Amino acid sequence: MVEGRIFDEKTNKTIKKRAESPADNVSPHTSITPKRGEIPPKHPKSATAVTLVEVALATLLMVVGFLGATSYRYYAALDEQRATMWRSAARIGLLFSDSWRGLKGSETYDPLAHVGSGLDIKPIAGSEAPDGFNLKGTYVIATDRHHYFATLSWKQVEPELKALNVVVNWMPSPSAEADLAGADKSFKLTTYIED
Repeated sequence: MVEGRIFDEKTNKTIKKRAESPADNVSPHTSITPKRGEIPPKHPKSATAVTLVEVALATLLMVVGFLGATSYRYYAALDEQRATMWRSAARIGLLFSDSWRGLKGSETYDPLAHVGSGLDIKPIAGSEAPDGFNLKGTYVIATDRHHYFATLSWKQVEPELKALNVVVNWMPSPSAEADLAGADKSFKLTTYIED
């Protein structure tokens, strides 16, 4: 230990004070107390904690985000399915129209013989031609999950001009049975040819 003198301003006297060495405070039972002007160390239990309200808000935000992402994916898949069905109907209509036009709008045109064997096509009854057109026939085209209904009709616009009309109907949801009455979506294509 070292002794020294310190001037005390309160009493205006010099006093003897024993200076402590670092080895004096090495006892394992000694608590760490802050010196004057120092910030006391934080106890591990007094660390900041997450409240139940914060946990509930974080969970709510995660649930809302998850539901939003799920909804987005669902409607994106639904729109993709609708676009695929519309595109298939347009291709079927164009295929029937082009093959019929290639035969110069022949009244003996038969899609079963001219479209090809790649499609499952069957004639059905029960449809009507658009106003002013003569009905050629209605056919059901079955794909892996959907049924399309193609109605072919024609009319003589002028002595040298003929209109060929193809209307393709389909149901928006997959169906095991072909039901023309339930087909509420349609794609219409009219082609004009010279006789």
